[in-house]
Amino acid sequence: MPRAEEFEVFLSYWRELQVAETPVPQRQTFNPMRLKGLLPFVFLIEVRAPDDLHVRLSGTALDAAFHGQMSGHNFLDLCDPAERGFYGKLAGDICRQPCGVRLIRRTTFQDGKTHDLREMGLPLASRDGDIRYIIGLLSVRSDHVTGEPKVMELKQSHVRTVQYIDLGYGVPPSVSEGSVV
Repeated sequence: MPRAEEFEVFLSYWRELQVAETPVPQRQTFNPMRLKGLLPFVFLIEVRAPDDLHVRLSGTALDAAFHGQMSGHNFLDLCDPAERGFYGKLAGDICRQPCGVRLIRRTTFQDGKTHDLREMGLPLASRDGDIRYIIGLLSVRSDHVTGEPKVMELKQSHVRTVQYIDLGYGVPPSVSEGSVV
């Protein structure tokens, strides 16, 4: 499970990829193998439309924690229906501004235990410069049985805090004014 300093490593690596000509790194410059130990917790989403957040990549720990392979699915179909609008807006904000985000979700899994999941999402651009990808890191508590994450079905989720990260281009007004979702 990624610790606080590993989220900073993730952000630092993203910043290393920035070049003066583009506001955010291109997707193809992001080499996941540079973050080998974090790969089970990494995701990549392509923002196709406000209601279509296509999961291009999901790490093995994420797939195990969310009860199945997330890759190839619309992330919004995997969310609590009450959170679909929130995540659609959040993805739009990250790509439009561009900015990063840290958030904490309180989740309850099938075993009845409640955990806080910590996430960081950062924008990436396509080859043509269109900012439509979000690379992210998610800390998922996994109970390990013989070295493999135990499958835990998510029963309930509630976003507790959201903090946008200024990547040099500002943050959406609602967060820069101090509001917390």
